[in-house]
Amino acid sequence: MKPSRFWRFGLVLGVTAVLLAWSALIVYAQGGTISGVVSSPLGYPLPAGTVVKLYKPGSEDVYGMAHPDIADGRFQIGPVPNGLYVVRAVPPTSSGLTPSLPKAVSVFGGNANVGTLVLTTPQITGTVVAPDGITPVTATVHVYAGGTVPVLRVEAPGGQFALGGLVPGSYAVEARRATADPFWRSARRSVTVPGTSSPLTLTLRQADLWGVVVDETNAPVNGARVGVANRGGVHAVDYSGPAGFWAVGGLTPGTYWVGALPPPYAHGLVPSTPVSTTVPGAAAPMTLTLETPPQSGERHREDEHGHTGCPRPGGCPPCGSPGTGGAAYRCRWRLPDAAGARRVGAHRASRD
Repeated sequence: MKPSRFWRFGLVLGVTAVLLAWSALIVYAQGGTISGVVSSPLGYPLPAGTVVKLYKPGSEDVYGMAHPDIADGRFQIGPVPNGLYVVRAVPPTSSGLTPSLPKAVSVFGGNANVGTLVLTTPQITGTVVAPDGITPVTATVHVYAGGTVPVLRVEAPGGQFALGGLVPGSYAVEARRATADPFWRSARRSVTVPGTSSPLTLTLRQADLWGVVVDETNAPVNGARVGVANRGGVHAVDYSGPAGFWAVGGLTPGTYWVGALPPPYAHGLVPSTPVSTTVPGAAAPMTLTLETPPQSGERHREDEHGHTGCPRPGGCPPCGSPGTGGAAYRCRWRLPDAAGARRVGAHRASRD
C-alpha cells in the first residue's frame, strides 16, 4: 500500500504545481488597472476636457485614456496587459495649463496606483507659422529628449502652443503640419528647461511633394503610409489625413519613387504602384491609388504601348517607371476571362 500512497501523493503535488503555474499565467495575461488622482494649481474642479493618457515608454502614441472626475480628479484606466507604461494628465489647450510631469508605472498581475498627477503652468510658449514666416497655422508640436526620444506632443490650434510638464534638461522641438496644406515639418529648435525665453517661433517648410491617397472609388484613405525613396533608401515618410492628404519635404534634388501602403484597418487594399518623379520640378498634387485585388490573378507589367511581353533587351522597366515620352503605367491585376484568354488593363499613373 505504501507505494500506492506515495504515487498518489506525488500525483497530487504534480497537479497542484500545474494548477499554480496555470494560475500564474492567467494572472500574467490579465494585467490590472491603473488609477490615481489629477490635481491642478487652480484647484478643483479640473478644466473640463482634461484627460489622462497612457503611453508605452519612448512612444507618443496613446495606448489608453481616461477622463478623470473633474470634481475630485480620480481616474482609472484599464484593465491593461502586464507591462511598463507612462501616464500623463493633459488639460485642454484653452485652459492655460499644461500637462503634468510623466510618471512611469509597472503593471504585473495586479492593479497599480500612480498617486497624484499635477497639471502644470507653461514653461515655453510660442507660435507655429506657415513657410511665409508670418501666417499662424494650426499644427502639432513635438518635443524630443536626446534628439530622438519623444516626450511630449501638444496641439497648436491657430498656431499657438504652450509646453509644460518637462523635467529640467535640453530638448529638441519640432512643429508638424495638421492641415491639408503643402507644408513640411519645421527645422528642429534646441531648447533648455529652464532657460529658453518665450515666445518661440517654429516655421513650417514648403513641401517638395504632396497629394492625396485614394482607393479605386476615388474615396480618400486616412492613415496610409506614404514613402519617398531613391536608390539610397527611404528619405521621407508621411501619413495621409482624413482627406487623404499627405506632404513630404526636406528632399535634395534628384529622382525619387513615391508609393503608399494601406493603413492597418484596410485589409482589402494593396499598395499603390510606385510613381517616379523629380525634385525640383515635380507636378503636384500627386494622386496615389490603393488598389483592390481580385480573388485570384497575377500582377503584370505593360509598357507605354500596352505590350505585356518583354521583347526589349533587359526586360520590361519596373512598374510605374517612366515610359516613352515620360508616361508611366501601373502594374495591374489580370484575370483569365471565360475563354481562358488574359484580360489586361493599363492605366496611366495619375499626376494631377
